[in-house]
Amino acid sequence: VRGTNRLSKIECLLGLGRIKDITRSKTHLHRLSQSDAVDTRCQIVFISESKHAFIKPILQSLQNRPILTLSDMANFAEQGGILQFTAGKKRIGFLINLKSAKQSNLTIAAPLLDLATVVGSVSNKTEE
Repeated sequence: VRGTNRLSKIECLLGLGRIKDITRSKTHLHRLSQSDAVDTRCQIVFISESKHAFIKPILQSLQNRPILTLSDMANFAEQGGILQFTAGKKRIGFLINLKSAKQSNLTIAAPLLDLATVVGSVSNKTEE
């Protein structure tokens, strides 16, 4: 996933939840209780299930900002989240909402798209 901001990684957790060893790279984790606390330092925001009742206003507030939104809650990608983790019998999969990624000025690399189920496709055709 590529965006316009190439600073060091900042990851934010919105809501209640635990994150185990997100990455071994130099990453800063900020725990936030409300979506209005998401600011320019957050490049990746994991939205926990505890925020399910507020998901539409949260995603609207983050729309058009270069922030990768992630969650494992049901219907997250269909509601406008960029990447939704899904649990299969033996594997973890994910859904990617291309329309939301494009609105956030993020590009999803082709190898990642090959592994994902894509929702919210963006058509390059112009309407006549």
